[in-house]
Amino acid sequence: MVVIKNYGLEEEIVSELSSVLSSDIASLCECGENDVVFISSGNVYHKGFDQMDYFAYVEVLIPGRLKKVGNLEVNLLAVLKKQYLDRVINGQFVFIYTDENSSRDLRSGDYPLFLNEDNAITLDMDEDEHEHEHHAGVDIFDMDDED
Repeated sequence: MVVIKNYGLEEEIVSELSSVLSSDIASLCECGENDVVFISSGNVYHKGFDQMDYFAYVEVLIPGRLKKVGNLEVNLLAVLKKQYLDRVINGQFVFIYTDENSSRDLRSGDYPLFLNEDNAITLDMDEDEHEHEHHAGVDIFDMDDED
């Protein structure tokens, strides 16, 4: 599995990058799109200042067997930089080859590996209905003393 861990980027941006880049990364890494995962992993700080969406630190974890793919890092960097530069000012990419023998999968036979547009369940509930159901029969704003 190819894992792209993002530090210093908002979750929405990482989600967008995942949508835009997964196919290209899968092609370069000679794997399926189900083998490409993006992770939103937290903030980057420098001298006490949050660098969110200004400086991103990105770790690209690549299965060790892909070391043999010629110019993989160069090609991945070109694809990644093109999209990241539209969303962050500065950053650093670190490519880490992983030992596949130290990784184990946990997969359910009853469910797909990942949610996507075809298998995700969404609930359409307008805000007023949600508030009414959530607070039905409970007066949480009653601050009067009963003396």
